[in-house]
Amino acid sequence: MKSKKKPMRELWNMIRNNYLYIVLSIFSVMILSLCFQNTINYDEFFSLHWCRFDWKPLMDQLIVDVHPPLYYLVLKVILDLTNDSMFFARLLSAVFCIAFLWGGSLFLKKNFDGLSAIFFACFTYLNPFMIQKATEVRMYMVGSAFAILSGIMAYRIMKGAKRKDWVIFTLSSLTVAYIQYYGLLTMCFLYAGILIYFIVIQDKKNIWAWIKCSIATVIGYLPWLPTALRQITSVNGGYWIEMPGSKLGPIRDLFYSTVPYTQHIFILIMVAFVLVAFFFLVKEKSVEAYWSLVCNSGVWGVLIFSIIYATLVRPILVSRYLIIPICVAFLGMAGVVRYMNKYIILAICALCVVVGLLRYDEALTAQANQNTTKTLAFIEQEIEEEDTIIYTADGYGHLTNCMILYFPELSILRLENFNGNEIHQIITREEDDVWFFDMDVSLKNDEGLQLEGYELEEKGEYGFGSTIFKVYKVIK
Repeated sequence: MKSKKKPMRELWNMIRNNYLYIVLSIFSVMILSLCFQNTINYDEFFSLHWCRFDWKPLMDQLIVDVHPPLYYLVLKVILDLTNDSMFFARLLSAVFCIAFLWGGSLFLKKNFDGLSAIFFACFTYLNPFMIQKATEVRMYMVGSAFAILSGIMAYRIMKGAKRKDWVIFTLSSLTVAYIQYYGLLTMCFLYAGILIYFIVIQDKKNIWAWIKCSIATVIGYLPWLPTALRQITSVNGGYWIEMPGSKLGPIRDLFYSTVPYTQHIFILIMVAFVLVAFFFLVKEKSVEAYWSLVCNSGVWGVLIFSIIYATLVRPILVSRYLIIPICVAFLGMAGVVRYMNKYIILAICALCVVVGLLRYDEALTAQANQNTTKTLAFIEQEIEEEDTIIYTADGYGHLTNCMILYFPELSILRLENFNGNEIHQIITREEDDVWFFDMDVSLKNDEGLQLEGYELEEKGEYGFGSTIFKVYKVIK
């Protein structure tokens, strides 16, 4: 009997001693497993489409865009090396997500405790938005990785600054500034928090080090600063930025899930951790509690500023812009786990597991959807480069983006509205085959086409992800 128990005891000891590595390995596999999604969302189109440009047209586009250039330049290199592989484009985000999950968790385990690390890993990856964003072809994971590194360096600087800590902090924060502007604003809160800390403890040596760090950061950003100022001004009037449904709308929208009330529960948890940090800062003058507040200041500072600006001028914030500051906040939240009841922390982690697994199942189901694969195969087999594809515009533009990205070599005509006369003119002037991609399923009964002697041969139902349409070929 003892011989049977010994292997079980050894297994349990192995799990207990390596639980963090096991959890992080599972999360890494989950992230990598979702890199095979071949259907783009609306925002991913811009990343992938622009990075197909040559270098000069790409820079011209980035200068008139509303984001800094660094992520796009790195993505273009990867796409050029991999023949525009969507898998490797997703892998870029996945690798940086895995990097900050491991880096943040191991930092917390070393400087705080294992429960803090587990909380950070679960709350960061298994929340309602991260499952999908972890492999999205956008700048948020890359920016979050460097922002979290900046948060880690801020802690090391407060606990006993070394020259290399200042150097890494300067470089990582500057990298964030070249990736996203709300990340830049988050770095400003970190800089301010560090300065206030050294002023309070009257550390003149590190105040001078902070000044040198700030000067180096400003000098490093000067080449892009004029463009940044112009872009920041123009984004205020972006058509995609609408007035939120409530004051907390931008942050609340990140936490919707199939589990009821998660959009409220996760925000309340974040607020509770801020209050705990403030309490122990006042009670114990804790450096860890102050650092936690500094890390949280970015997301709440951005949110408060956006609320005031939206009330007085116009809305400037959508939920995804908060991803980088919110990831830094998650790191700071983990810094006060040691002050809290472990069963409360475990309950929060359990909630994250339930929400995360449901989200992961949704993501796997979406990835398993074969509509895009089926459509790409059909067009490759049936439609020639000289043929013409006509489709009516969808409201949000997803079909348009897919048509441009997947078939750049084909002749594609977009109609704002279904118009029988316009369609007839196109058919008449085109010598090669004409195809209809019809989302409204209205072509089959169009008598105008039938009277002119054309017939429509239905080829079946196709789509890109959840965007479905019927395909017809014109028989002349």
